[in-house]
Amino acid sequence: EPLLRGETDIVIGSRFLTPNEIPLYRRIGNRILTSLVNLKAGSRLTDTQSGFRAFNRRALEEIKVTEKGMGVESQMIIDAIKKGLRASEIPITVSYKEARHKRSPLLHFMEIVSLILRSTVEEKPILYLGLPGFILILAGLIAGLRVLDIFMRTGAIAIGTALITAILTISGLLLIVIAILMHYIKVYLKA
Repeated sequence: EPLLRGETDIVIGSRFLTPNEIPLYRRIGNRILTSLVNLKAGSRLTDTQSGFRAFNRRALEEIKVTEKGMGVESQMIIDAIKKGLRASEIPITVSYKEARHKRSPLLHFMEIVSLILRSTVEEKPILYLGLPGFILILAGLIAGLRVLDIFMRTGAIAIGTALITAILTISGLLLIVIAILMHYIKVYLKA
């Protein structure tokens, strides 16, 4: 009904608006995933993993589904909210008696977490990859100064610290290069 009245662009059937016999592990997993999706999308939904959905024409035209598998539901909500579409929920009733999983709940959970992390990094690669890369380079420089100090005082090379220096510095450089490449790819694709 909210869709037909033009009050919303997407209606999601929520299993948590009415009492349902949902197994504890599903409730916990769903709450965690819903919280992550809400945090990423800036929404306040109660069941982002529900597959019961209805869309108006605008939503169907605006939402670009790029995910495969169980990440589709989350990706649709994130994309819709970012594009200014309105999402609302209606209560649904479900039964999990003797239901078997098509896929492992743990794999489902990991797929959604991976989607959220990947989309977050893709949005701001300089912040989420470049900044940690810079911090790793600084840590590598500090460790390198320690190696230099030990060498100047004793003439010996602190091999362990030198290896840590190399690993930190190379990792930092790689993160910065990847961040810059991702940033320019993102800018190029928008143009």
